[in-house]
Amino acid sequence: MPAEKFFVCFSLPCQHSLSHYKHLIQEFGSPSGVCSSITESHHITVVKKPWRQLNQYNALSQMPLINQQEEKLAAAQVDFVECGMLPPSILPKKRPKKLPAKEAPGVDLERVEGNFLFQQLNPDLNPDNFSFEDFPCITEKVSIFHSAVATFYAPSDECGIYGMHHEWIQCASQWCKKAPCRDCVFVVEDEDIPGMRGINMACIALFFSFSHEAKTYPCALVKWFSTIGQSWDPTTGMWRVWLDLQNGCRLLGVIHLNTILWGAHLLPVFG
Repeated sequence: MPAEKFFVCFSLPCQHSLSHYKHLIQEFGSPSGVCSSITESHHITVVKKPWRQLNQYNALSQMPLINQQEEKLAAAQVDFVECGMLPPSILPKKRPKKLPAKEAPGVDLERVEGNFLFQQLNPDLNPDNFSFEDFPCITEKVSIFHSAVATFYAPSDECGIYGMHHEWIQCASQWCKKAPCRDCVFVVEDEDIPGMRGINMACIALFFSFSHEAKTYPCALVKWFSTIGQSWDPTTGMWRVWLDLQNGCRLLGVIHLNTILWGAHLLPVFG
């Protein structure tokens, strides 16, 4: 009996995206800034569930339409609740949980908030040249959060609507009642410089927000990393970073959430 012949069909868009992987990994650490471990959960939401709603005829053109309609319905629900047309109970429970400010993990929030707010109100001045008494006084309540959502443009990710993508950034003192979970992120410092040269690395220590003069400031307390050298490692093709220390302690800072690009995945250096 003659052996059966098999033909393997390769997706041309996937083959084309492979040509960009080396450059994206060198510039941002991973293709499109996402991790391959999360693709299965997105596959269930954007492919499997819409597939079950169809008769499987010409499904490729119908599934993105279903995803767009569900996003629009979710946005309409939020708008109707804000307008008083629907009860708030119809919305899903928010994942970020507010905690009293006293439950912050050993951080002098009053000082870091004052330093951060001084920089926001006086971007041309260096706060190191001023004393703590010169910083603005914050009297409003401080709200603590365990997570935040980063939304960014990922043109090589065809699952999103018009290339838009979003991901959760976690910062919890306990994850599944065990060890803490504090994600790392890319922080944009100079938008005019492409790639890692205009980006810094940080580990989220705390999400919080406060109000000052009727304006809300969503912030993050971060632990900084510094890049080693001015280019990627020639052996691995990836950027190397190490911890920022000051007098033997981690260097902390407060950033605005708008400066966070997306989540980052760090690999330890062995040997």
